[in-house]
Amino acid sequence: DGVHGDGRKVVYAEDGSSGFSDVVWPSIKGVDRAVQKLRRAYADDVSYLLDITRNCILFDKISDIRAALLAMQADQDVQIVRVTNRMARNYDSSLSAGYRDVSVNFRVCNGWTQAMGVSTHVCEVQLLLVQIARNKTESGHKKYVMLRDSRGE
Repeated sequence: DGVHGDGRKVVYAEDGSSGFSDVVWPSIKGVDRAVQKLRRAYADDVSYLLDITRNCILFDKISDIRAALLAMQADQDVQIVRVTNRMARNYDSSLSAGYRDVSVNFRVCNGWTQAMGVSTHVCEVQLLLVQIARNKTESGHKKYVMLRDSRGE
């Protein structure tokens, strides 16, 4: 485990066999963006806002992303709510300014989360190839935000 120079937390598998290279833990979605998304996309229905808490796991190969999805699906504590596959061949990447990932919205449902009252909380994990992550830049994200704003999302 460690911390990137920019403060992002990184978790590594002890035996190196996980198939993932990196885990990125960004801050939670900002209030301004959450309200904007509620107004523009969800008619103020907060039940649709599923990505307040999110992280990103970086993989070297698509087969490793598939293995992670299968592991999540097999985990009895994980309830998958939605999968958005921006890696699919038929996905129009112009909709996301060329960005591609597999986004999984899920709940952790077990005795502890039920006791804490958080078993209905939906989290998001973005499964992403290292090659794509290397190309993520602040200017690229700004272009995506402009595209998203022009569509009113």
